[in-house]
Formats: sequence, structure tokens, C-alpha cells
Amino acid sequence: MINKNIILGKKPTVSIGIPAYNEEANIKNLLTALLGQKQDDFELSEIIVVSDGSFDGTVKEAQSVHSEITSIINRQERKGKTESQNEILKIFKGDILVLLDADTIPKNSLFLSCLVKPFSVNPKIGLVGGKVSSLPSENLFEKILNFSVAMKGEIVESVNFGDNLYLCHGCNRAFSRNLASQLNWPKIYGEDAYSYLICKENGFEFYYEPEAEVFYRLPQTFKDHLKQSSRFAHSSGILKKIFPEKAIKKEYAIPKTIILKKGIKHFFKNPFFFVSYFLIYTTTRILSKTGNKTSALWEISTSSKSLIK
Repeated sequence: MINKNIILGKKPTVSIGIPAYNEEANIKNLLTALLGQKQDDFELSEIIVVSDGSFDGTVKEAQSVHSEITSIINRQERKGKTESQNEILKIFKGDILVLLDADTIPKNSLFLSCLVKPFSVNPKIGLVGGKVSSLPSENLFEKILNFSVAMKGEIVESVNFGDNLYLCHGCNRAFSRNLASQLNWPKIYGEDAYSYLICKENGFEFYYEPEAEVFYRLPQTFKDHLKQSSRFAHSSGILKKIFPEKAIKKEYAIPKTIILKKGIKHFFKNPFFFVSYFLIYTTTRILSKTGNKTSALWEISTSSKSLIK
């Protein structure tokens, strides 16, 4: 089904959904940046913030940004990110739904324009993934993670010309209304990979747009890094229960030649960071084998919440 606004040459309307759990440190910055986006080729019709049982100042900070198009759902009980996104799916009104994590900040005022433009170029696109980049490091541990992010970014951008689930980042995505109408997230880790797989399963195309960039803060402690890494480590196993195992193996596979080529490049770039990250990665893989593997309620990484000092 092709968007009628595209056929008639009208600006598509965009809804933004933001799940938020204890995000007082950044929610005001994010809303302010979104309301300041240039809207030459789209109309920002609404911003929906779902506070998922927050017990800090998330709601107060969001309410301090006065805007007629911003609505805040203050849910008292925490149900998890997937339930917040499902709630947004039920009420959003735009032609395009943008989902953002509350602990991100757009690179510039053209972020939304870059993220939604592919839908007008190709009506077969159901899902657009934007780029996520880490902020400058504040300690040694974060510097090591920053090094790994750059290396892994080069690896996944080389896989299948950018058409892969690794570039469907949960914190920065846009959905066509047609795809969004077929979505209902189960209570799982890996909801971003689930989005990509549903997109493909239902005959839509995925597009990665690196110009639509947001910044985020990496964990500054090993404890917080472990929380995030454990979720990713469990995701493929959970998705095998929903999608054919063969399809999951194919989508998660990365050619060894790419890993080797990029790995050698970054090893010689900084051997200390490379070896350090290898030790961190190995340790987290071992430790992530324990813990809850199915719940969509995960402990947040507190050291990654403050983006703007």
C-alpha cells in the first residue's frame, strides 16, 4: 500500500514516540532538539512520551517543554520498553512513526528530514534505521568502548551494503504506517532486531540512512556495560523461538573476511584498546550466560544517561 500523501505530493506527517524510564537527565534536551527540527519536507504532527513507571523527574522535565504537539503518558507501573512502544503504536496518527530512546540527542536540525526522506523516494521501504554515534569519552573505560564502537560500525556497515539487522538501532528508527500497523512487540530483548525481521517477513524493505544521526553516551563502568551487552547476547536465542532458526542464523552472520580485515586495521591503529576490548568482550560473554533471558524489564545503565553537561 502506497502512502496517499506521497501520491498527492503532500508533506508526510510524522509522529515521534519516546519510551522513557527515569530519563530526567536528558528528556528536556531531546524534546527541545526535536521541536527545533527543520520541517521543509514533512510536518511534525505529534510527540508522544510514555513515562514507564519513572520515579524521578522525567515527567516534570518533559512537561517543562511547553508544546501543543507534545503529549505525556505517565504510566505508574513499569511494563517495559516493548509495552511502551506498543502503546505508541495504538495511538500515533502520522504517516511515519519515529521511535527514539530518551537518552539520545539529534546531531543537527536536519536529523528528522534525513530519517523520513527515504519513504518518499521508495514506497517499498517500511523501516529506516538511522546512525548512532557515541559522544566523546570521559574516562578510560569509555574510551575503550568508543574504540570498539568505531570498529564494529565499520564492520556492520560493510555487511550486505548496510541492509542488515545490526543497523536497525533500537534508539533511532522510523516506520511507515503500513509496517507499523502490522507490528506488536512481544516482551523480549532484541526488539530492534525483531523490527528488522518483521519488516523483511512482511515484504517491506529496510534502508540505512547514516545522515540521520543521533548521539548517545556509552556506559562509563563495566557493570553498566554488562547490563547492555547481556541483552544483546540473549536476543538471537530468543528470536529463534519466534522466527525460523535458519533465518536468524543468516541475519546474524557476518562474513569472517570482513571481521578479519577490519579487526587487523583497528589492531594496528591501537593495539592497547583492541586487546583491552577483547578482554572486556570475552568477560561479558561469559557473565551474560546467567540472568533473566526473557524479561523485557531490564536494569538501566545509569552512567549513560547524562549527555549534556
